Amino acid sequence: MPAYRDERIDSSNSKIIQWFKMDQFEPERAVTSYFVSPKTLLMIRIPLVLYSVIVMWADIGTAIADNEFKHYFAYFTRFTFVGLHAYLVTSFCHHVRYLRCQPSHPASFFNQSAILNYLYVWLYHTVVTFNILTPVVYWALLSGSLLNDPTVTSVDWWVGVSLHTATLFMMMTEVIMTRMVLHTRMVLLVFSTVICYMMLTFIIYGAEKWWVYSFLDWGQGPSAAIWYIAVAVFVVLCFFLQTGIHALRNKIGAPRRVVDDDETIMPTEKAYVSDKLQYQEPEMPSSNEDKRYYSQTLVDSSLESHITLGASSTDHLA
Repeated sequence: MPAYRDERIDSSNSKIIQWFKMDQFEPERAVTSYFVSPKTLLMIRIPLVLYSVIVMWADIGTAIADNEFKHYFAYFTRFTFVGLHAYLVTSFCHHVRYLRCQPSHPASFFNQSAILNYLYVWLYHTVVTFNILTPVVYWALLSGSLLNDPTVTSVDWWVGVSLHTATLFMMMTEVIMTRMVLHTRMVLLVFSTVICYMMLTFIIYGAEKWWVYSFLDWGQGPSAAIWYIAVAVFVVLCFFLQTGIHALRNKIGAPRRVVDDDETIMPTEKAYVSDKLQYQEPEMPSSNEDKRYYSQTLVDSSLESHITLGASSTDHLA
């Protein structure tokens, strides 16, 4: 497996960005793997991107057909899937541009605005967390509308399973096959994203007197508070579960040589020696040989007219 040069993006002047370690993003990790080559990783990503595009438009189409599009972005599931879709498409585009560079280099990340890189890091942390949260909560609490409704069509079944099950496998493929890093402090931003969604559900209820999810209904009394706390705790658990998965992936993935601007880490002395053996300085003639060649040429070319000078030069070489 090739060695990767994991260059960090430029450091930020913002203390907040530094504290969350967003400016420690190493773009090459998003387009390379411990287990396969970058080209193979791109081939793996192609069906994931295509499937997400198909599901996206199928879900939009069914929402329009059922006259529910006005509530399309009211559901956390849709936010989760749109985030995953955005991550897959963005990563795919950067991956293609990475391979087009000769030699391969994630120049597209470095050439874009730093804000886009920070948002990409934030997006990754939410995607890997929410795509565990959403399937578990849906199948445990909310799947009755899909399982028990006789009017549900086969298309509704396929879209429902795609949004609440296939997304988990798509996300896990990304986690396992790439080398992205999960920063523990980002749990605060992930949790704050959920809080913002909670606020959105309150606004929707205030405007329409309709709860997006039944377990959010304040009318349940104390049990509603329990559900709020349970969901909050589960969000944090999902994040740290992903932290463990990332650590396990890194442990299983064979150590790779990483050349950074600040340091060089060699996995083994043997690898270092083999690299040295692959590069050999071209053999150059010694200075004495150069002098002999030059002097002999001078003798041959001017032997007849400068016999004395040629003899003197020959004696000097000897």
